[in-house]
Amino acid sequence: PDTGTVERVTERLENGHEHLSTTAVTSVSGAVTTLEDDALDCIVSDHRPTKLDGVALLERVRGVDDSVPFVLFTAHGSEAAASAAIDAGVSGYIRNCGDRDRYAKLSEHIEAAVEEYRETARLTERKAGFELAETLFNNTQDALFVVDVRSEPFRLERVNPAYETLTGLSNETLRGQT
Repeated sequence: PDTGTVERVTERLENGHEHLSTTAVTSVSGAVTTLEDDALDCIVSDHRPTKLDGVALLERVRGVDDSVPFVLFTAHGSEAAASAAIDAGVSGYIRNCGDRDRYAKLSEHIEAAVEEYRETARLTERKAGFELAETLFNNTQDALFVVDVRSEPFRLERVNPAYETLTGLSNETLRGQT
């Protein structure tokens, strides 16, 4: 898109939605470089940003970050373009026609996509933490056990292999003991 369109969309988003901040670029290489250099929460693109279409830009973005939300905001779309974008994994597709609330719709899509992105990242990080703890529990040379302190009296939930080796008692034998 031309610089004027980019500036207009940027201004409308920032003025109408103070919690949004934007970084405007007008080329595919600028978008990819910005994504490589900065932590972005979402990318908004026209369907025909430059020589590539929005779906081709999405594919370039996925080469750098396979999960950042990507919203197409375009006046140049069609049902076929929307279908192709959805099939390619776009987070949202908003028509930029004369609709008065198009910027509100765009903002809502951005916020929803970013919230889903952040929640997925939190769950992924939490899962990785649990997997690391499980690996450490099962592979340490120290005898470890887990106690359920919510029950009265406290109950043994499980022991690690080092505990079984040291005591000669199996996890199955000890589970549930007080």
